[in-house]
Amino acid sequence: MRNVPTTVTVVATMNGDQPIGMVVGTFTAISMDPLLVGFFGDHRSKTLTEITAADRWSFSVLHQDDALAAEAFRGPPESRFSALTWDVSDFGTPLIRGAMITIEAVNDSVVRIGDHDLVTAKVMSLREGDRSRHPLVYFQGRMTRLDPEQVSHSGGTIQAGRSR
Repeated sequence: MRNVPTTVTVVATMNGDQPIGMVVGTFTAISMDPLLVGFFGDHRSKTLTEITAADRWSFSVLHQDDALAAEAFRGPPESRFSALTWDVSDFGTPLIRGAMITIEAVNDSVVRIGDHDLVTAKVMSLREGDRSRHPLVYFQGRMTRLDPEQVSHSGGTIQAGRSR
């Protein structure tokens, strides 16, 4: 599965006045009506347990210049936010400044599937950052960038394996 590229996204919540967060590479849009997002997390993760105990979360989709922010989440849980610039939103969740997209959501469901939990959330707020930036991508065991110059700009769309 190392050949499946994914966005690098921080899912976070507050525990009192302390932010709790983790990086996920499985963040995805699930439904448009209602607007749902989700991710998979290893159910043995203490951080996942703390996050899913909360009723509201934020998702900060990192841009390609945010590799150091993603690296901060490899450290101890209590220091993950210390090197970042972030704010507590009016919704009460931590948002990383400069993220490509920030989403605030409420707990929809947590379902155990194999060794992971599928966590789904109902979107309450979505904000786009600078549209000229591109997402940080996890691919083949490392963080990397998209190369938009290599993407076809022919104007056609691809649907179900064929061009239109």
